[in-house]
Amino acid sequence: MDIGSHRGEFLQDLLVNLEEYNFDTIAVEINDFDLSQNIARNKVLSDVKKIPLDDKSFDIVVSRYVLAWNSLENQKKIISEIKRLTKGVAIIQHQGADKDNPKELQKSSGELFGGIVKPLKREEFYFSTEQEIENILKEEKIKYEIIQ
Repeated sequence: MDIGSHRGEFLQDLLVNLEEYNFDTIAVEINDFDLSQNIARNKVLSDVKKIPLDDKSFDIVVSRYVLAWNSLENQKKIISEIKRLTKGVAIIQHQGADKDNPKELQKSSGELFGGIVKPLKREEFYFSTEQEIENILKEEKIKYEIIQ
């Protein structure tokens, strides 16, 4: 399952580079136009904070660049949802603020995205720090490994 799949760019790469596997792909996306362009076999139009699928349904769950488009509180909900749906491994790719100066990235991101976030209806974006994400994972009792 690819959460926040957009038009399925990651799934396309996965299927091309690992063609020896027979993945049953499912894309979850909030934007119906993007979802209509997605290459996944199965598609779910949904808010990623509450996906209408059964607990522990997926061997592999991937979420790329989804967290930063949400408030810190919603990032917690998304990670909790990923935990609920995953019975195997989850991969969360996150572009966040560095440990040394998170406020600077958060401020510059606010200035940069201030003009385009509202039209995208993503008014609560927040570039969380690595430590904030680690804290959420610990609160959720999720085993994790950070790979950079």
